[in-house]
Amino acid sequence: MILGKEEILKLIVEKKMIEDYIDLEQQLQSCGFDVTVDRIYRFKDTGTLAFDNTHRKLPEKEDITDELSSWEDEIQVITLQEGHYLVKLNETVRLPKDVAAIALPRSSLMRMGSTISSALWDPGYEGKGYLLLIVGKNGLKIERNARFAQLVFFSTIGAEEYRGSYYKENLQLTIM
Repeated sequence: MILGKEEILKLIVEKKMIEDYIDLEQQLQSCGFDVTVDRIYRFKDTGTLAFDNTHRKLPEKEDITDELSSWEDEIQVITLQEGHYLVKLNETVRLPKDVAAIALPRSSLMRMGSTISSALWDPGYEGKGYLLLIVGKNGLKIERNARFAQLVFFSTIGAEEYRGSYYKENLQLTIM
């Protein structure tokens, strides 16, 4: 079952399912939550995927966010050429043990000839996740903090909590 606006809001308030958002009223949608651009990375080399992760190697990436230029009314925007980019989200996501999520592109992004790709976000995932931004042949201008994808949340039954390699990714943990 896909979770609706009221259930998503309840999980945000009671379980802090999403934090570090910019504008709750604007980002909370009827059947999802719009996520926003924090950092944009360009892939620099080849990664290696393996069966049991012993030989897995993520490719090096280059942060190109600071290539932002001033645009109308002091809005920061970056012009991306055709290709694949890794986008780090502003939002921190903490999925309860009975909720999974998937990211879908906002329709405006698709109408501009670009899209996103994502893996399933398992129950128990915590972190500031990444999405793959695939820019079409005409390029894309994208503002910092732009809403570019929507997380859709699903109720799960009998799923185990995620504790894999990307658990608590990009979170600043305080050691006391």
